[in-house]
Amino acid sequence: MDTKSTLEADLASIQVKAAELGQRAKAGTMTDTELVELKDLADRATVVKAKLVGLKNADGMAALAAGVAGHEAAPGARADLPGRGSKGYLNLSRERAGEMAAKMAAPGVKAILAAGSTGIGVDLEPEPLRTPGARMAAGLLSYFEVKKQSGADYKYIRQTVRTSNAAVVAVGGVKPTSVFTAEDVAGHLDVIAHVSEPIDKFLLEDADELQAFLATELFDGVVNAAERRVLATIAATSGVQTVTTSAGFTAIKGYDAVHNGIVKSQSLGYSPDLIVINPVDYEALRLGKNAQNDYIGGSPFDGSGDPQLWDRETFVTPAQPQGKVLVVPRTAVRVSTDEAGIRTDADPISGFDRNTVRFRTEGRFTADVRQPAGIVLVTLTA
Repeated sequence: MDTKSTLEADLASIQVKAAELGQRAKAGTMTDTELVELKDLADRATVVKAKLVGLKNADGMAALAAGVAGHEAAPGARADLPGRGSKGYLNLSRERAGEMAAKMAAPGVKAILAAGSTGIGVDLEPEPLRTPGARMAAGLLSYFEVKKQSGADYKYIRQTVRTSNAAVVAVGGVKPTSVFTAEDVAGHLDVIAHVSEPIDKFLLEDADELQAFLATELFDGVVNAAERRVLATIAATSGVQTVTTSAGFTAIKGYDAVHNGIVKSQSLGYSPDLIVINPVDYEALRLGKNAQNDYIGGSPFDGSGDPQLWDRETFVTPAQPQGKVLVVPRTAVRVSTDEAGIRTDADPISGFDRNTVRFRTEGRFTADVRQPAGIVLVTLTA
């Protein structure tokens, strides 16, 4: 076989094995070892595909496959390779978050202390997680497309006017003019960080469970703060539409207001497919009853599963301020981050005389609100 044939045969073998593991994942029988094996297959597939592309001319780059199991990149699209400008979706599912935290704790605190820091790159998936349940576990940031920026300051395009006047035109008639106006917006990545309390160095080195616990808590703290920052940025963006209920909140008023928000977005041609709500507000809606004392949202025993309002994916999070509900087309928002991802640095110096260590975990995130008119902020007036 020549080089190209060898690589193609290797790729085919990888795809067959990945498909087998994918079936086990769907059946819910995948083990942790097989999960690691699947990720390794993905890494191998990326390398093999890159080598194949290297045998072709530059015009073949757009055809580089984006996934392990034979999914092809759209014409004109770049491959989902890591690095500046790459786009995709965050996978912060429980499995991935645990895997990333494990990387932070192993090679372990000893290695962090020796090197001074360890970085956990923000891996991007070519497609979002498929099911609402998986996405709920993965956090709000997994709902939006993510772009890795090459620096703290950058620019993106925001739509300001969206007026479509497309219509039937008689032969020889003047075609109507539609108005689609956009502007350059300056984006800036926000540093999101926190530090641990001083911890005894020997306790850290001897207690693997403490290492994993600390890594997970520090990692989760940054992700949760990034979630709050993204939501605050969306709500504060000029051009976001609003709906407000009348005084004296009831569950019925809440249902109506959320639907009003959906229609207000749809009336401008958008497709709002995500609702973000605080747990207290969601509970008030979920426990709403009719005159016969029946739960409007369904029986507690019906096994309805994931939160859902008006047939939209509904994300319940304390990061969303109580009394405020966001109705969002997911395509209207993009999350930006940097190439370094979420990193942890150790400080063994300041506590030298006490033999203690502090850790700092940080990342840079922000929200790019590209179509604010499609977003509606619903206020539930008490």
